[in-house]
Amino acid sequence: MFIKLKTGWGVIKNSLNKTSKCFLLPIALLPVAGLLRALGAIISNAGGNLEVSNIFDGLGKVVFDNLSLLFAFSVAIIFTKRKNKVETSITVFIAYFTFIVLQGLIIKETNSKQHALWFHDILDAGLVVSNLGFKQLNTSIISSLIIGAIVAVIHNKLGEIEISSKFKLFNETRLVNVIIIPLIILLSLGFLLLWPYVYKGLMALGSGIG
Repeated sequence: MFIKLKTGWGVIKNSLNKTSKCFLLPIALLPVAGLLRALGAIISNAGGNLEVSNIFDGLGKVVFDNLSLLFAFSVAIIFTKRKNKVETSITVFIAYFTFIVLQGLIIKETNSKQHALWFHDILDAGLVVSNLGFKQLNTSIISSLIIGAIVAVIHNKLGEIEISSKFKLFNETRLVNVIIIPLIILLSLGFLLLWPYVYKGLMALGSGIG
């Protein structure tokens, strides 16, 4: 009994350790990004070269704007058991862009400040953000963590499977990339259906606490 409990605690401890690394990797970039933006602001306020200022500001801004993508990469890479992390990264890239591109195609812009979605006639202000040129729901890093987790699970389960020679084209990582697209499409549609309600609930909770 003691051995089982000890083993169980070891698994939990390992999972918590990996989870902490998932958050630490992207967060570790924030001070550097903040410093770059601060340098850009200092140069601009001091009347320096505006182009140089914009370069520093842009280098820092790209990190803040793409934190969700960094979290997706971090979760997938850390929780994937396979040694070839490059293949995992490619799958994350495919999954993440499938998620945001689908949302960008479905979310309709009614005017410069309002968006509509299916039976959600008008979406709450702040619910829709622009990410990498696509409109998507503002889910913070929640959707990214789920995307990264799905990629890690699929890679761990199917990443080394070899099927019949007739379908050799779909062995290992290629099979993962084929399977991940419909899964992420379902995930994206699920967020489009449910997240507006979750967002309203979170806003109401925040107002109640405030």
